[in-house]
Amino acid sequence: MASKALQPLLIYAVLLALSAVFISPFLWMLSTSLKHESRIFPKPGEPPQWIPTTARVDAGGRPVVVYEGREGVDLGPDEMGRHAEVIESADRYLELYPTSPRVGEIRQKRTAATLKLAAEVAPTAPEQAAPAP
Repeated sequence: MASKALQPLLIYAVLLALSAVFISPFLWMLSTSLKHESRIFPKPGEPPQWIPTTARVDAGGRPVVVYEGREGVDLGPDEMGRHAEVIESADRYLELYPTSPRVGEIRQKRTAATLKLAAEVAPTAPEQAAPAP
């Protein structure tokens, strides 16, 4: 009697598992159609992303922002001594978005990166010897 009651449940479980297997490519296709081109194929070692996000990154891994219909690279912190990249990104941002409300902030980041880069590149001055009496 118990086996007759479990038989429909087993059949439904198998049918449910098979339907999940057959419908997953269609769900993946729908998910991929909503992704940006840079997010379709994950980087090696990263799991595939089923639910797309609106965050996009460029080839260097920096976040891409859209302002007034134009794309640009968001200037994040300049970790790992990437001061030259920050300066380049700031120049590009200021070129693309001259009326952005973040212009002051971008100029400050560019100035700070320029000073840090100059401090890293500039040779240290040798200590001056005290004049002989």
